[in-house]
Amino acid sequence: MAILATSLATGGAVRAQGVALDRLDPTPPGDTFAAVPSPEVLGDLRPLAGATLVFAHSPLVYYPPNDGEVLRIVDHQLALHAQLGMQLFHRLELAVDVPVWLSQGGEAGDNPYDLAAPAGSSMGDLRLDLRVEVLRQHGHAPSAAIDFRTWLPTGDAEAYTGTGSTRYAPSLVVGADHGFLAWSTWLSRRFQPAPEGGNLLGGEVLFGAAVGPRVGPVRLSAEVFGSTATDRGQRAFSGSTTALQALFGASLAEGPLLARLAAGPGLTRGIGTPSFRELAMVGFAPEAETHDARETRLAEEAARRAKGPSRRRSGEHGPG
Repeated sequence: MAILATSLATGGAVRAQGVALDRLDPTPPGDTFAAVPSPEVLGDLRPLAGATLVFAHSPLVYYPPNDGEVLRIVDHQLALHAQLGMQLFHRLELAVDVPVWLSQGGEAGDNPYDLAAPAGSSMGDLRLDLRVEVLRQHGHAPSAAIDFRTWLPTGDAEAYTGTGSTRYAPSLVVGADHGFLAWSTWLSRRFQPAPEGGNLLGGEVLFGAAVGPRVGPVRLSAEVFGSTATDRGQRAFSGSTTALQALFGASLAEGPLLARLAAGPGLTRGIGTPSFRELAMVGFAPEAETHDARETRLAEEAARRAKGPSRRRSGEHGPG
């Protein structure tokens, strides 16, 4: 929504290049929420696929002092995320996200930081996800997962869609799905090398929380997620270094087919925070049992197998 002088002034020239501006990384197909990941890994050889379209309004705006001309350096961004994944052993999930910015634009004007307005389409930084569910949900006890994300420098460092360097982020995800109500929380630390001269963003702490009641076949959702800068001597959780957003949505699963719509405002003026965002997703994720349901089914099958030989032996020695 805004650039503030306090968020950019670092005693030297600040580069616009090397910034992946968008503050939303869509979750893999099959997750309950759009921005906050879920900890559960329910399948074995369970394929996942999806496409997520995201539109962000005014994610980079310069508000000059003394009531000067407001410059929407990045007026809009439209991104398509193509996603594939696989769940293994009811414990491990691998996923890849290939983002392409279909359109973006703005007006740089005469800004004191030499920030350029982007135009046209651009590849983004490819994201690899590795999730391991270390604690499985049992009754009211939630699931917990370790998630490790890596961004490869496939984006355009001149167009706000890439950093020009590899980034990575270990995360802790805790949540539960009780059918009628699901929730999830997420805390992560992203490490990003800063180029010479610095840039708009460096390493960050990422976080989020989401809750979603089920109404018939529809899952409603409310999410709050964000990030705050931790590098370049910036003060974490200040208004200019923190990107905080909300998303409100609904999703529907019909067999293996998924659909989700969500929208919400930016809540701070941190760099990359849009004034408003819309999201649409279609996906494929075969239905999978919960951990409790799977354990119950396996126990019942084991009990039936154990009783089978006993009944046969009883019949062999019974009266002719």
